[in-house]
Amino acid sequence: MKLNRLVYGVGVKDLPYKTVKSEDGQPRHDPFYSKWSDMLMRCYSLRYKAKYPTYEGCQVVEEWLYFSGFKAWMVKQPWEGNALDKDIIIPGNKTYSPDACAFVPRWLNNFLCDNAAQRGSWPLGVSLLPGGKFSATIESGGRSVHLGRFNSPDQAHKAYLIAKAEETYKRIQRYIADGGSDDRVILALSDRAKKMVSQ
Repeated sequence: MKLNRLVYGVGVKDLPYKTVKSEDGQPRHDPFYSKWSDMLMRCYSLRYKAKYPTYEGCQVVEEWLYFSGFKAWMVKQPWEGNALDKDIIIPGNKTYSPDACAFVPRWLNNFLCDNAAQRGSWPLGVSLLPGGKFSATIESGGRSVHLGRFNSPDQAHKAYLIAKAEETYKRIQRYIADGGSDDRVILALSDRAKKMVSQ
């Protein structure tokens, strides 16, 4: 196997990787290699960033450009069944690194996405109703919860932030109950909830 071909023009495969069989007997990539190559794709694939422009400007710290460097970190993390997140700990972060990244449950990772490309010109959680009123909604328990009708987008957004903060605290408790133990994640989520209420 050739190890010297760069992955997405930047990644160095300095360790061999192998295809393994999943529980159903189907072949799948080494999970460490898959997470590493997916991370590089988000940052350095022009085709991927054209489809998902929120990844524009993202990069990978130098030590993780080497498969060995990323794998050495990943083997110590609770990666099985979890998603690699780069901006829960440092909101708005664009660099994948050991200090910024954590493996978290997908339900938590998806909860924090703001869907900026889908929401249009109104603030988070806000939509314009016929007649000029504004609605506030939040996703909770897998469904959309209506928070009320408001006279302005600011009022609707405030209601959204309060509800989002309450939901964030619930997610923290669920994360801990499910065995989540990364203090960086817990602290970052708590800080985020406090800022929502104070806005």
